[in-house]
This record gives sequence, structure tokens and C-alpha cells, in this order.
Amino acid sequence: MWWLWFAGPLAVVVIYVISGLDRSERDERIRAAEAWRNGPGAGAKLVRRLTPDFSASLEDAGGGEPLRIYELFPKLAFVTVVGSDAVAASDHQTVVGKLEGPAISFTARPLPIVDGKRAPNTGVTFPKDPDFMAEFLVEGEDAAATKKWLSKPIREALLDLPASWLRVRNGRMTLTLYGAANEDLLDALIVCADAIFAEHGADGGPSLLGDEADQEPNEAPVKPPSKKANSAGKPPKKNPAKQPSA
Repeated sequence: MWWLWFAGPLAVVVIYVISGLDRSERDERIRAAEAWRNGPGAGAKLVRRLTPDFSASLEDAGGGEPLRIYELFPKLAFVTVVGSDAVAASDHQTVVGKLEGPAISFTARPLPIVDGKRAPNTGVTFPKDPDFMAEFLVEGEDAAATKKWLSKPIREALLDLPASWLRVRNGRMTLTLYGAANEDLLDALIVCADAIFAEHGADGGPSLLGDEADQEPNEAPVKPPSKKANSAGKPPKKNPAKQPSA
């Protein structure tokens, strides 16, 4: 058993190297996320955790360890940069948003590739949009409601990001890109999510692109100063000296 003298230390070295590579990859993803925040995502607020309802939606997208969570709009939408862990096998970037309107449940995902070719599309059909059907498989409980929900502008936004996965469940949406993403891909993900949120987001679907005023959604607007009236609540009298003579 002389080889055990070498096997133990060797295993430690292998684990150290793998964990070092893992840390390096995560650091790179954090740098890309912060580059987005300091550029296109200027003003996005860094938060420590999601509330339980948003966390449940993130688990539906694949779970994992959140490396960064940014608030895109207070209490309504967040973008998360997630690393794989012992349970979740994939890195991903996911926008989670609260929706309004009737409950609906469906998934739109890239049409699988089998033997180098797109598999037959057996999902919800869009006869007037063959380009969308060539890229996305849509599976939902209510085909008619799903087709109505996926309007032409939303389908066009998804086609601009054909690797994205859109899930709608329990009044929440998740839009996900799997694998690592640089600053530009992260921005493209949020642009796509913004197009979807504009139609179906809660509270009227405010912009997720940071071009809204920095005012909180429930903050009262500043009123302009009112004109002064006299003590009796009547408009002040005109100066007799300036009245035209008879």
C-alpha cells in the first residue's frame, strides 16, 4: 500500500486546483456583472437576497448560488448572476419579474437540436410566425392563452436572444441564459426582459433599463407651488390705479 502515501496528497492537490479554477471563473463572472452595473446597468441596486416568492421562481430556473443580485425595479424585478453548486449543475443569468393579469403557465425554450438538426416542433403553434417556430419550443397548459400572451413584439425580442428560456409561473416570469455571460450578453438579457415586462409586468410594466426617474414607485410627486389667494379665498383685487378710465 505504499502508493497511499502519494494518493492522499495528490487528491488534495487536485481538489485545490479545481476549486481554484472554480473561484477564478466565479470572480470573472462577478467582474462581468459589475462591469454591466457600472455601464448599461448604472443605478441598479445590489441586494443581498431575494424574497421567498422570487427565490422560488429562481429555483424553477435552475437554482444555484447567487453571486450577484441586482434590483432592476423596486420590489418588481431583479437580475441574478448564479453559479453552479452541489445541487445545480449550470451557471446562469436570470431576470425574475412580478407579473399582473390572469394566471398563465408555460415555457418557451430553444428548440432542441438532435443529430445536428432542429427537432420537429411539437409545441404550441404560431402558423404566421415560422421564424419563431424554427427557434423556440413553447409548451403550455392553455395554447390559446399562451399564443395571446406571446405577442409579436415579445416573440421578436426572444428571437434577438435565441438561447434564452422564458418561464411563466404563479404570477412570475423568469428569463434565463445558461452558461457564463459577459457584460454585453447580460445587457441583452435585460433588454429582452424589458420588452416582455413592458406588456405583462406588474404596476404597468415599468422600464427595467434604468431610464426611469430614480423616484420610488409609491413616492408622492412634488407639487408645483400654488398661486396665493387672499384671506377670504378670493383672487386678489386689481389695482384701481391700473383700471382703464371711463
